Amino acid sequence: MANLLSDIKSLKAIITEQTRDYDYLKSIYDRMRATASILLTAAFGVIAYLYYNAPLGQKTSIGQRLFVPSEDYGKVIYFIAGGFFIYGVFKLMLLVFGDNPWMTTYENEKKDYSNDEAANLQYIKKRYDKCLNFNGKKYEERRVELKFLFFCLLISAIVLIVIKTLK
Repeated sequence: MANLLSDIKSLKAIITEQTRDYDYLKSIYDRMRATASILLTAAFGVIAYLYYNAPLGQKTSIGQRLFVPSEDYGKVIYFIAGGFFIYGVFKLMLLVFGDNPWMTTYENEKKDYSNDEAANLQYIKKRYDKCLNFNGKKYEERRVELKFLFFCLLISAIVLIVIKTLK
């Protein structure tokens, strides 16, 4: 009986820690989504700066409005930087508005419930283990992707701004 009570106490303590870990991981994930939204807003600001149309009344060609360089090597660099920038914007849009790969403990199978408190606590612990493992992997994948997209946008925006200012 004493052993069962100590098992129940330890399972409750473990579940409390798992709940804290789950909430912490969820808050980090939410901050990452907010960061992606800010990056997306910044990317649209860069687009507005780069491709703002000429004032009304001025007749300019599309090539002049897009500030495509006349040299061949400049065109290659311009289109590579523009391609990376567009790729970064679309991937950020998918990150912000795409499906959420988050798993909650309530989405797991609920077939192992019983009337035994220790068995139910063990079951809840397993559900938290499964969720924390899955969500941790998904968070790490998105974190790496967000870091890559940040540098992709940053470098391509710098290249495009330099090309525009040199033109």
